[in-house]
Amino acid sequence: TPVDIGTIFITASVTKPLVAVACMKLVEAGRLALDIPVAALIPEFVGGEKALVTVRHLLTHTGGIPDGAAGIDRTAHPSLADHTRAICAMPLLFRPGTHVSYSSAAFHLLAVIIEAVSGQPLPEYLRDAVFTPLGMYDTTMGLPADRQVGRESAMNREIPTGMNGEQLYPNKDSLAIAREVATTVGGYSQYGHNSTYWRTLGAAWAGLLTTANDLSRLYQVLVSGGQLGDGPRILRATTAREMLQCHTHGLADFVQSQDGVVQ
Repeated sequence: TPVDIGTIFITASVTKPLVAVACMKLVEAGRLALDIPVAALIPEFVGGEKALVTVRHLLTHTGGIPDGAAGIDRTAHPSLADHTRAICAMPLLFRPGTHVSYSSAAFHLLAVIIEAVSGQPLPEYLRDAVFTPLGMYDTTMGLPADRQVGRESAMNREIPTGMNGEQLYPNKDSLAIAREVATTVGGYSQYGHNSTYWRTLGAAWAGLLTTANDLSRLYQVLVSGGQLGDGPRILRATTAREMLQCHTHGLADFVQSQDGVVQ
């Protein structure tokens, strides 16, 4: 399918930096602190050493939060509230601040915090605080009411990709995986990245819909010190610089496979 800079893509984990920007705007406004415990903002987040997990840990993937929500079955079209309950019930992988472990679930918790602090659903907060000021008019968290199907691009293959597909079928190439999914998994088109369900959900870790043109504006803001040309300032220069720094230098890498073995 031909695409151009105005084609609308679902961007998966590119969503996460937008959530980080939203979080940091609240920090700048004095409405949120990076070192506040997550449990102070999400009372359900309790057990073990969860009292030690801070907003900073969520942003830097150092809180010990597992990547995905255990027990969530996407074939049942779970809600974001379902994800919150599942994530809060999971034990930590390690003591917060001691390791790095990539976590989509951590960014869902950030979304819950942003909504609690701002008083707005995350899609609305991002629209008002980031998208509209930057002129990112084709960018939404989840599908908008005036969805433009003709401008949307599907992902290149409607199968479980990445770790999901390769772990299900470790000895097969992409085409073989696609054939296997078509005959044994079934229904992926109803809950995968190209499905209306997933694109409507607005997941904070993978639900952003945007264009190359819009996204370039955000990236220019980050590398230009929080402001695009003479347009409105989105972030303070010090905040933008801080967001582009590495905050995990010296922490041990930590990888936990699906069978629980630490590598």
